[in-house]
Amino acid sequence: MSGLELQGAGGGEGRKKTPSTDILGPAGVIWWLWLVLTIGVTGLYFALSSPWSDLVYSTVGALSVCLIVAGVRFIHPSKAVAWYLIAAGHAMTVLADIVYYLYEPILGSAPPYPSFIDAIYLAMYPLTVAGLLLLVRSRSPGRDRPALVDALIMATAGALLAWVFLIAPYATDAALKLPEKIVSMAYPCMDVLLLAVAARLVAGAGFRGLSYRMLVSSFVLTLIANAAYGAMILAGSYNPGSLIDGLWLFAYGLVAAAALHPSMRRLSDVASTTYTKLTRGRLTALAIASLTAPATLGIQAAMGQPIEAPVFVGSCVVLFMLVLMRTWGLVREVETKANHLEKQGHALASSLDQRDALENQLKHLAFHDALTGVANRALFDDRLQHAVARSNRSKESLAILFLDLDGFKSVNDELGHAAGDAVLVEVARRLQRCLRSTDTLARFGGDEFAILIEGDGAGDPTAGKLRMEMAIGEPFVVGPEAVQIGASIGIAVSPSGGTDAVELLAAADAAMYEAKDPRRTRV
Repeated sequence: MSGLELQGAGGGEGRKKTPSTDILGPAGVIWWLWLVLTIGVTGLYFALSSPWSDLVYSTVGALSVCLIVAGVRFIHPSKAVAWYLIAAGHAMTVLADIVYYLYEPILGSAPPYPSFIDAIYLAMYPLTVAGLLLLVRSRSPGRDRPALVDALIMATAGALLAWVFLIAPYATDAALKLPEKIVSMAYPCMDVLLLAVAARLVAGAGFRGLSYRMLVSSFVLTLIANAAYGAMILAGSYNPGSLIDGLWLFAYGLVAAAALHPSMRRLSDVASTTYTKLTRGRLTALAIASLTAPATLGIQAAMGQPIEAPVFVGSCVVLFMLVLMRTWGLVREVETKANHLEKQGHALASSLDQRDALENQLKHLAFHDALTGVANRALFDDRLQHAVARSNRSKESLAILFLDLDGFKSVNDELGHAAGDAVLVEVARRLQRCLRSTDTLARFGGDEFAILIEGDGAGDPTAGKLRMEMAIGEPFVVGPEAVQIGASIGIAVSPSGGTDAVELLAAADAAMYEAKDPRRTRV
């Protein structure tokens, strides 16, 4: 009965969340009880003879339809219409089975072929495919070209096999009338369509819970049973009650179980990304599908069957183009990721450069005066500590000059702090010109400066002191004004100035106060 082949198209989707209470509640119990019952009834089916086996078969099918509807009503998936379409398609198969079983007992003769029963069987396909397409669309609302190409590769391979082993024998059978040919070829053609949509569901991204796995398993069982049934019909070896009927019967149960499982809520959730990893299993399936044409050609040649070159050439061309599209998509994907990583690398490098620059800036600010740019008290103290330690070891002279500007306060009072800041910057610049690169100039704050001299210049720092006084004594031009200030400089030389940094600095400070001599500030 070729109409039995479509019943496995049912599937499960889901809403937003799956509370743990559902798993322990009625839905969480019913799905596995139904699945266990289906396994037991499938075994019972083979133990019974007609008409009892037919009654069992039809009852399981009818209950499956009812349970799909009950699952939708109880679990409330977001795409309920998809499930109702699947249930409607499922109901068409069950209705056709029941009519087929009752036709001969009621009318006294076997149903003709083709008949209205075949129309009922075939009506299941568009309903089921529509439901599955809604599920696919809800899971991947955007474009998912890789999944579409993968599904088309699988469908093309399935179409070639269906044509060679199922469709072509009917098309070339001169004993069949045209209506018989059309209906006989319609079943495998619809199976190819079902395969394409199911493959698209599998190839796309999205939640893959137990409901999803049971739904996909029902497709696998249904398509295997359909292909085997078609081949056995052509060979004249099919008998009711065979293993094929058991596959269809168990697929009935899987569809209903998928609809009853709580995870069917999430089956229609939008995937967080359209990206699907090219796993080893998927790559193997695509490789097998791509090799279908040459493998089928070899089988036909080995069996001595006539070979339809146009069919194989066309299939190879289509498969080659699809594989080329898939390869091109992978290359584009790799290029996109590489460009993204390159941009991230540049951004990271820029961030690291900025971090290093900021770190250097912070280090500089931590040890340098923000206004004049010379060393601050912290850096001066550190260098003084090291210089004293070196002086104590080498017995070389070490000198500190402590400088305080005379008349600077009046510059601030009369010309403002901006003018005072300008004078301090110029003072630091002039002092720096009087020193060697190995000397350290520091601003202690306000108008106080300190100079650390090591080596040859430390023995007699008086010459340096005179240069500094002369440099400071030159007028300072501040806007339209020219101001003149002086400097009081105290000198301390190690070891006479002290044996450690604190004593040496204190001696220089004391010497500076002794040298203090107020001067005029305005020229």
